[in-house]
Amino acid sequence: MPRKAAKATEKLRGHALRNANLRKRSLKRSESAPPLARKAVEIRVGELGMTRIELARQSGISRGALRDLELGVHTPTRNTLERFIEFCEEKKVSDDVLDGLRDLYAGPADSIENVIARLELRAGSSPKLARKVGVSAATMWEYRRGNFPVPHELLKKMCKALRVDFEPLEPIWHQAEHDRFVNRGFPEALAEFCVLRLRAGHAESDLLNLGLGTAELRRLCYLELLPWPRVSKVAKSLCRSEAELKALRDLWQRDFNTQKTEGLHDFGLRLKKIREKQKVSRREMADLFLIGGKKPARIIKHIEEDGHYSQQAYPAGIVALLTEPDREIHPDEVATAEHAGSDDAESRNGFLNCETSAELRALWERRRVRFHLRHRPEMQLDLRLQREYFGFDVAQAAELLGYSNLEYQKIERGIEPLTDSGRQRIIEALEEAGHQKVREVFVRRTKRDQRRQAWRQPKTVSGMLKLLAEREGGVVPLARLLAEAGLYGISPPRLRSYMIE
Repeated sequence: MPRKAAKATEKLRGHALRNANLRKRSLKRSESAPPLARKAVEIRVGELGMTRIELARQSGISRGALRDLELGVHTPTRNTLERFIEFCEEKKVSDDVLDGLRDLYAGPADSIENVIARLELRAGSSPKLARKVGVSAATMWEYRRGNFPVPHELLKKMCKALRVDFEPLEPIWHQAEHDRFVNRGFPEALAEFCVLRLRAGHAESDLLNLGLGTAELRRLCYLELLPWPRVSKVAKSLCRSEAELKALRDLWQRDFNTQKTEGLHDFGLRLKKIREKQKVSRREMADLFLIGGKKPARIIKHIEEDGHYSQQAYPAGIVALLTEPDREIHPDEVATAEHAGSDDAESRNGFLNCETSAELRALWERRRVRFHLRHRPEMQLDLRLQREYFGFDVAQAAELLGYSNLEYQKIERGIEPLTDSGRQRIIEALEEAGHQKVREVFVRRTKRDQRRQAWRQPKTVSGMLKLLAEREGGVVPLARLLAEAGLYGISPPRLRSYMIE
């Protein structure tokens, strides 16, 4: 203490001297206290010049709460600390001093979690802040710990409810969201694009209304960048200034050129090339997978050109059909193998022994992983990919493994712990069931080929015509085929009359 202050203290008498000594002892005792407690004592003594009992009487904070705060017995409640700060603000304590106290309690305002902690401090408690903005206390708890991304509009609403300037906090939210997307595997340009979309209050599906096509949105879902002209209109509606738009365009062009060398479309393009080389139509493949609807071949088209995943036309079945074109399975073979319980490696593995199929699977997995990273990076990706590769949904996989749907979902999403042996058993069970499922596709192909060739050995003429009509998909297509071959005058009604035995 300076000499002048010491002389002034010596002249004090009675309660004034007693209070001065109490303040000195408080400072001395706070040297071994935690930083937050030491800072509170320094503010009370140095800035307010009060004893603890004086502060308690004037601020309305109980003496016990102040004693626990200054001794560092436990961390004070937000309500207690906020009342202490409000009293200091009334006494004109500088903002720099109070910001130091807030930093010690909630951390510096350099992350979205610390920003919410400061807002909770200002509101008095987490439930009070939750009530002010209309969310549950549990949801606010998740925001506070970084488990849920904080919506831009909600953070703005918090600041408005507590009369806090939102402008300096927006860059912190922007950086936090950008880092969240990048950590999930997003290209930096797409991460920035998604942050701008969230800032504008748009859901992912709203991009369709802003001028983006369905196939283009699907590619963005696989974290693939489109040529800039296809997204420039949408980006212009999301950016606030020309400088922001230019920065996004430069970043987009850089990452787009980088992705060109990654070959993300190789899986679909390779499938298309092999299929066309074998002269197999998309409709034929769709029929083998029992795909219904008006245009079943469109599913195969989306798989080849857009990277679409279909549980019906699952990757393992498509790869098997295209990499094993000469493989034939007798219709009774599946049932025979089930009853015999064969452990023959060749009969179980089948198409997976093919080097080409392994390459195709690796290409599919590399692209599919990108899709899952954007949704649930914590999930058990090896289990999810194994299940999807063989076209099983959650209910089917759970039934195969003997779990309930909820139990298996918890395992796959990483909620329930899983041992290495348990993981291996699940993968092997899905693979064995998947091989059986693929064999059934080959059985359908064998039966189809047999029906197509049955017309060559008919018992009667009417039987031959029936078999030909079945092969061509009906009487009308057969009549059209005969007309193209030069057999005129054979109309569909006439063909039907020939089929009557």
